Amino acid sequence: VLIRRVIINAAIIAILAIALYIIQLTVTEFAQATTFLYLVPSLLLSFFNFTLPIFFRILAEQEFWRTELFVIQLTVVRAMILRITSLFVFFYYLFLKRSN
Repeated sequence: VLIRRVIINAAIIAILAIALYIIQLTVTEFAQATTFLYLVPSLLLSFFNFTLPIFFRILAEQEFWRTELFVIQLTVVRAMILRITSLFVFFYYLFLKRSN
């Protein structure tokens, strides 16, 4: 069970890292766009904030925790980490791009 939890947590960290990298790429590419493409980073951020917590819930159920309450708490914590870090990456690269 411990090895399964370590593998799942490593997968979650990898998913978070990939999502943050994709947000960084889209902000640096489309932040200065003049057409509707400037909306791509915001839409992608909303997409990640909607879909990834669903995957976190599925993965948390596969960790076989004792109570359902702990699974919910773990999913909420992971979702909050996603939202806070994705907003930080979004605004950091947005202001970095605008200042150059």
